[in-house]
Amino acid sequence: MARKRKTLPKNFEEMLETASLDELKAVFDKCLIDARGGYGKQTALGFLDCPDELVTWLVGQGLDVDAGDNYNRSPFWERAYMGRTAQIPLLLELGADIEKPDLYGATPLHAAAGNQRPASTRMLLEHGADLGALNDEEMTPLEWGLLRTGNNDIADMAETAAVLIEAGAVVTDNAQELVRRIGEQFEFHRDHYNPEYLDEVDAGLAHLYELFGVQPVAARQMHDGTSPIEMPVGDWSDQHDALWELLVPSMGAAATLQGEVIRVTGRIAFEIHENGGANWDRHFKAMLKELPVYLQQGTPLPEAELAELAALTGEIASGDADDDELRRLMELAVRWVAANREPIQLDEVPYDR
Repeated sequence: MARKRKTLPKNFEEMLETASLDELKAVFDKCLIDARGGYGKQTALGFLDCPDELVTWLVGQGLDVDAGDNYNRSPFWERAYMGRTAQIPLLLELGADIEKPDLYGATPLHAAAGNQRPASTRMLLEHGADLGALNDEEMTPLEWGLLRTGNNDIADMAETAAVLIEAGAVVTDNAQELVRRIGEQFEFHRDHYNPEYLDEVDAGLAHLYELFGVQPVAARQMHDGTSPIEMPVGDWSDQHDALWELLVPSMGAAATLQGEVIRVTGRIAFEIHENGGANWDRHFKAMLKELPVYLQQGTPLPEAELAELAALTGEIASGDADDDELRRLMELAVRWVAANREPIQLDEVPYDR
């Protein structure tokens, strides 16, 4: 007797849309009941389009209803994450664990809240999901959802948060800070946000501020591009942050050279320190190459600091820079802006980052 395959047919996902139930069952004449496939190497139950009849049959044949994929995400977890509420009661009836976490300690409720799925969130809570469960980041589902909220998710997160709070989720100081960060992030990008959806996002933001008792974040006030630049108070790090807020647009190059040296040094530091250089490419290299040119314009940095800058950019280009060197790069940019308060208009730049 031929040994059964451990992997599902490559076209199994397509078969779920086109094949009959008998044809789908016949797959397991040649494949193990726990054969795997797809991007995450999940069992047949892990495919979102697996029909109810096949789900029931597979579990009846002995397939573990909670079998996880490469990330230990169960079929139930995936449906919570994707907002596929129709099969949630069926999976629970078949014995699915409503609290089974993924590889990172996120429960299905974390998955639903983290992907801003209010309907999934409500259904899980109705079936007794734990509001206070902590993932590996020591965050509740509510906090996790807020952390993962981008500008396009604000309205859905407001609805999801309302469901969680109504069910008894605790509004922590961390949750309030995350709401403030959502507001700050949106206000930074407001001018370039699609106006078609602006009212919806504003309503969502207002709802979040109300739910969490957070003072609405003020609209961003950018420099006019022509008047002298007032240097912010604080040390160079505080000044870099404030100059970013004042001079750097939400997308693309700055209008002034002062804004661009702040943007370039901040982008380079973030890419290397926070992103591990995952997106480092010719555009970042071109930004790095232009920086010494920028800091020689207007009132240039002193010769000693220009020499230091050349050494720093060389270290960064070679991939040997550490955090102190990246911070020094940002500090030199602040020092140059302090010496050049009159805006210098920026021409086209030879990079697209």
